[in-house]
Amino acid sequence: MGENAPGALHEGVYTMLGGPNFETVAELKMLKVCGVDAVGMSTIPEVLVARHCGISVFSFSLITNECILEEDANEMANHEEVIATANQRQDQLKIFVSKVIIGIDQKSSASTNGCPPEASSSVNGCTK
Repeated sequence: MGENAPGALHEGVYTMLGGPNFETVAELKMLKVCGVDAVGMSTIPEVLVARHCGISVFSFSLITNECILEEDANEMANHEEVIATANQRQDQLKIFVSKVIIGIDQKSSASTNGCPPEASSSVNGCTK
């Protein structure tokens, strides 16, 4: 998507910890040592099930809160921050998902010359 991206995009290492609770400072420090860039409570279980079923997967995450790495910090992760950030970024997320869908459609059309995948070589000049 490059310069057409609706906001900042980052690539990194994502992991999940079981919820429904925010990560502890100790967990976050351990994950940082392991090279993790982002942590959440979902995505990975859904991807595992989809892959087990033979489904191709593209995933992305909207990061909605900053990890607090100090025990005595005045700030702490909270549900209100997550909801507020998600609401604030919803328009960017809609644009991103729309562009991804258009890109998938264009890539699919290009790889099949605009023909349905099941088309035979005798149908409208389409080839498999």
